Amino acid sequence: MFLGAAKAVDLASYWGSLWSTLSTTLGSKTTTLLGVIGLILLIGGVLTYLWERRKGGGGQGHTKLLWTMLIAGILAAPNFIIPVILFILDAIINAIIGIAGL
Repeated sequence: MFLGAAKAVDLASYWGSLWSTLSTTLGSKTTTLLGVIGLILLIGGVLTYLWERRKGGGGQGHTKLLWTMLIAGILAAPNFIIPVILFILDAIINAIIGIAGL
């Protein structure tokens, strides 16, 4: 079975390799462009949230704002946010592997 072959998972280092290759291939302007897109998303999300609150629509506005903030953060700092998320996933997966004895 394939699960027996995996002793530890290290997704964060794979992302680091992939991101360093992409950033050197595409150049630093790509990172700047992603940051600008993230900033525009964040500003648009906050303004939309404030406009909906002004009109009296509470609803799920805060959830949309949180998702917008997460996506904007990933776009603005992919070399920080994604490794943190992958590090947490690595810890969870490795704990499951350790508990299951795989």
